[in-house]
Amino acid sequence: MFLFLILLFPTVLCFCCFHSTKKIYGFLVAVGAFLGILASGATALFSYMHRIPEFSVCSNFFYYFLKEYVLPLILVYALYFFTTKDSVEFKIKAFFPVAAAFYAIYMPYCVIASSSAAFSFFQLFAKPVLMLSEVFMASFFAYRIYCAAVSKDISRIIVLSFFAVVMLVIPPALETMYLLCIALPVVYIIAVIFALFALVLFFINSRKDDGFIYLG
Repeated sequence: MFLFLILLFPTVLCFCCFHSTKKIYGFLVAVGAFLGILASGATALFSYMHRIPEFSVCSNFFYYFLKEYVLPLILVYALYFFTTKDSVEFKIKAFFPVAAAFYAIYMPYCVIASSSAAFSFFQLFAKPVLMLSEVFMASFFAYRIYCAAVSKDISRIIVLSFFAVVMLVIPPALETMYLLCIALPVVYIIAVIFALFALVLFFINSRKDDGFIYLG
């Protein structure tokens, strides 16, 4: 029952490691996985994942936004970014392997620990895909914003930042709608579009030499 949930991120990371010419990719994956273990352990010790949700869009959205989707992503990458001595470009390019390896541990823990009853299709299949798509697109926009900053293209930075924020909001918003049974067909349609868009970007950019996911 948990195979897809547990194996999605590791499978993608193995694909990236296999196709990457950068030997350090494996080290970055190990760093992200270690941070995932630390975060899961700390959450298990100091927090209680199972909750009875209120019928409130705002409270549930901010719970998922802060607890599972966006805040952990920002904190983990910030920890990596500010504690390593590599170049800024290298740190930006390392976003995907570090963040994806982190969620390979943290995301299954969040799903399994937060449910005391039967697991839904959304939790076991849709949520992992949404999480992976978000991590990839976050790495995509981080690299593009960095490139725009290097070229001092202010208008491009603003546009890319806007779309990055929208991209970060979509997955927790969809999970909130699913939890509250709001327009469920729309939830799955948007989830499929979101995932397909990320997949197209992944395969297009994996064939380029800029290497922001280290497949070059």
